[in-house]
Amino acid sequence: MDFTATSRSGRGFAPKVFPGPRRAAAREGERKVLGLKSLLYASASALAPGDEQAEIERIVTSARMRNSRLGITGTLVFTKTSFAQILEGPNEAVDSLMERIAKDPRHDQVTVVDTIEADARLFDGWSLSYSGASRYVDKHIAPLLDGGGREEAQQLRRLMKALAAVA
Repeated sequence: MDFTATSRSGRGFAPKVFPGPRRAAAREGERKVLGLKSLLYASASALAPGDEQAEIERIVTSARMRNSRLGITGTLVFTKTSFAQILEGPNEAVDSLMERIAKDPRHDQVTVVDTIEADARLFDGWSLSYSGASRYVDKHIAPLLDGGGREEAQQLRRLMKALAAVA
């Protein structure tokens, strides 16, 4: 899907396309789910300094309810200056939610980093995993907002999975 929304900066965004494998490996014993998409995006935070904690609580609470209704699972990381989120679920539900996020005034410089067809959910059981603000993760998000590539995207995906596992 072509995301054509414009960020608050007016720079807009478009999904990045990386060559290479497009499938995530299924864990042993899981059946393949057709039409399951895993999308990673990053954005700069447009939250007002001092309001971050209350706003993040609102985001997490509403996202957990909405994602559950839409059949979406995933994880969110916030670094005080950036967001990164993995959304996984049915293609149309993920695309629709991504369009909504792209128009959200709390995000700026929204960048779809990568999208893969998945055989299974990595965040099964989580309508939204959130483990708290993390400045450490910022060094993994910043390069993606500046045009980083596949390797940076894969590193961030691994880190987000590890953070969700301890949440």
